[in-house]
Amino acid sequence: MNFKRYILVLVATMLGLGVLLTGLSMAGIYIEARSIALIPVIIAAFVEGQCYAQKHERLPTKGDAWRFGLQAGMVVMVLQCLAGAAFYWLVPESFTGLTLAQFAVYVLAALGAIFVLTAVASRFIFRNIAKSTLKAQAKRAARQAKT
Repeated sequence: MNFKRYILVLVATMLGLGVLLTGLSMAGIYIEARSIALIPVIIAAFVEGQCYAQKHERLPTKGDAWRFGLQAGMVVMVLQCLAGAAFYWLVPESFTGLTLAQFAVYVLAALGAIFVLTAVASRFIFRNIAKSTLKAQAKRAARQAKT
């Protein structure tokens, strides 16, 4: 997994979706951010799956796919922690009324859910996109061999 590329694609997609959602809300169209929260993860895993297939010219093993998923889950979890800390710093009044224990439970539950969803989705997308990429390359090679 190329961490730089993965993070770049992930953050660029997140920012792009943020701009898109802001533009749509200004036009009177409201889409909840949580309904599209996995889109950056899916796109980043898509790119990594294609790059893996092109670089290694083979399907990633199940172990490779799980390793990628777990690493992707950790990366997304760290980015979400940073975003959450920034939100807390910018809008601390959003968290008034919560005890430290309640806040900790909410944060840990959210991070656990983010990690599990991201790891499973990334593993699935990564392996299936690599498989699709290899099939497309084989078809392209077969067509070129006929001509």
